[in-house]
Amino acid sequence: MKLSKRILGIKPSATVSISNKAKIMAAEGKPVISFSMGEPDFTPPECVSKAAIEAINRGESHYTLNPGIIELRQEICSYYKRRFNLDYTPAEVIVTAGAKPLLYEALQTLVDPGDEVILFAPAWVSYVEQLHLAGGKEIIVDTMKTDFVPKRMCLKHL
Repeated sequence: MKLSKRILGIKPSATVSISNKAKIMAAEGKPVISFSMGEPDFTPPECVSKAAIEAINRGESHYTLNPGIIELRQEICSYYKRRFNLDYTPAEVIVTAGAKPLLYEALQTLVDPGDEVILFAPAWVSYVEQLHLAGGKEIIVDTMKTDFVPKRMCLKHL
């Protein structure tokens, strides 16, 4: 199968490589503490498993609306109102399986080839590669010396 130049140009995921190595070592019986993926090392609490099984038994196992289940989006709006006194509508909320797919879709939607995008470091290793897939060019701003908060001194070279 022929792969696109775009895909052939990206670097392999360091996170996946480290995770795979950790799984191989664990399978070999070696003691491993993996700091690679954000995957839990525990089973879900019984109440969560029970709720998921009940939802499946009710037939809640089909595709949702693209931005997510409306009741969940409504609850997210309520949470932000209670916690931060911010007003959002469900139309302004998108629920995804994680940050990486959402960021990838946002970059593909907003970045044209050659666009420069500011990325704050440290950051998840795949963000730069996602930006490259969109044709963008990264401008890395190191926040390690400013308690990981972007400040004017971080941006002086821009």
